[in-house]
Amino acid sequence: TTCQWDVTGTQPVQPTLACYETATFNTTTCQWDVTGTQPVQPTLACYETATFNTTTCQWDVTGTQIIYTVNDIERCNEAQEDQVDLETLISEYPAGGTWDMNQVPGISGTVFNPFNVTSGNYTVSYIYGDDCKRVDINLSVISDCAVLACETVVVHNAFTPNGDGVNEHFQIDNIDQECHLPNRVEIYNRWGVLVFETNDYDNNTRKFTGISEGRVTVDKNAELPTGTYFYIIQYNDGNGKVISESKYLYLTR
Repeated sequence: TTCQWDVTGTQPVQPTLACYETATFNTTTCQWDVTGTQPVQPTLACYETATFNTTTCQWDVTGTQIIYTVNDIERCNEAQEDQVDLETLISEYPAGGTWDMNQVPGISGTVFNPFNVTSGNYTVSYIYGDDCKRVDINLSVISDCAVLACETVVVHNAFTPNGDGVNEHFQIDNIDQECHLPNRVEIYNRWGVLVFETNDYDNNTRKFTGISEGRVTVDKNAELPTGTYFYIIQYNDGNGKVISESKYLYLTR
């Protein structure tokens, strides 16, 4: 009718693209060529994770570092023997971590000796675990080396030894002060069986963590169950009088 060639055809449909891709139609090969490079995952801290957000075409980084703080340690810079081994302060946390001393002066290994260190506040950190939990130890160096007043013994009668690094032992504030020594702590279960005893309780190397140390009936080194226990504490009041205190203690896992 028209004495000509009628040409028909359908160009291939453009493929579905990711947000970082582009496509051009190649007339030689008669197909869509797709190009694009996904943004590189950023460098992450050990407690962070990253997921690629295909809506915004970027990496979303999330994570929260868990930080615990050990009670402030105060030391005098005029006393040559007023040192402390920092390892003893993190004994309830998992071993095998790393120390960040933040260039704090007066440290040899893990021992802090404040002698001749400039007065001020310093912080060292202990980092452990795959998610980099961090324990901060605040060191306060003072130049006034007067004998400190004997502070009141405060008993925290509940603790949760469940491995989360918080409130893991039976805390008795100030009982380790020299003016309160000697002291003695005994823990009994509800049936009157001795499960823990020690002299010179100090919340560090000598502390009750919910593990049986009794001699009879209860297996030594056994993890004690949740429940109510009974404590007896004896200590010096700082004036030569022995104080004896007996009350209940609550252990929750």
